[in-house]
Amino acid sequence: MDHPKKYVEIRHSDTCYRIFEQPVTSTHAYALEHDWAEALKSNRHIVLFAPLQTNGIGSHGRKWVSDKEDFHVNLIFYTDKILPFSQIAAYTACQLLAWETSQPKCFKIKWPNDVMVEDFDGWQNFKKIGGCLTAVRKEDSRYWITVGIGINYNLEDFSNIDQPTASVKSFLNSLPKERKLYREKDFTEDELRRSVYHFAQLFWKNLALVREKGLAAFYDKEDLFCRFDSKNYWLYLGQKVTVFDEDKKKQLTGRFDKLTDDGALQLACDDGKTEIVLNGTGLKSLISEVAKYEVFPLD
Repeated sequence: MDHPKKYVEIRHSDTCYRIFEQPVTSTHAYALEHDWAEALKSNRHIVLFAPLQTNGIGSHGRKWVSDKEDFHVNLIFYTDKILPFSQIAAYTACQLLAWETSQPKCFKIKWPNDVMVEDFDGWQNFKKIGGCLTAVRKEDSRYWITVGIGINYNLEDFSNIDQPTASVKSFLNSLPKERKLYREKDFTEDELRRSVYHFAQLFWKNLALVREKGLAAFYDKEDLFCRFDSKNYWLYLGQKVTVFDEDKKKQLTGRFDKLTDDGALQLACDDGKTEIVLNGTGLKSLISEVAKYEVFPLD
């Protein structure tokens, strides 16, 4: 892929932020096509931010549509332990959006890692506002990781997207009258940069938390960052759901009981059995497999 070389680098603490001043094909593709070993010798973390993408990568082989400046980020780092990085990123996105909009109850994670927002302006209960991708490469005794995260802040044209979709801007303008936070202008690049900085700082803290206590730390505690019961970030947690595979052929039914520490879905089935649905992440390929299942609530 053809990527621009014009960017600026800003270093803060042990993180290097590479901010592109020209459109890139995809921050995720850029991360995969470059060797970061030398850069990671002097920086513990690298953050790529491109306001404009021309061919963004989404999950399930979909294109990530972005028709104007928006939040397109990849985090790059080494680790000696594989964790559910995409779900950590999705949780971090919910924290960030809850804080920025002062609407913490409106953002959810649809397993495995879709970031959803409550819909007040249509028939869908929730619409997708963000998504995550993870790539893993084994290097000797450690792993090279890049986590891609896209959040719709300014997107307005949803006609080319095959699922209910929203943006921060459309969400703010759809809130009930007593809570409406009108947003006529797009989020500026400076505002997006601040969001990227806050997201990255939160992600490193959450990564350390999961490393120490496991993924359960994200739904067994109060989120002090936005003073909200963080277990409510998980869409359908505690509810009866049907789990379909990608072809909508195989399905399991049960109560969304919890997430295991590797990010798998634990279902409590009606027959008393416990089913563990894996999230599909593996190390056999450079780009981790996308999740093999989608979760839908029962009518």
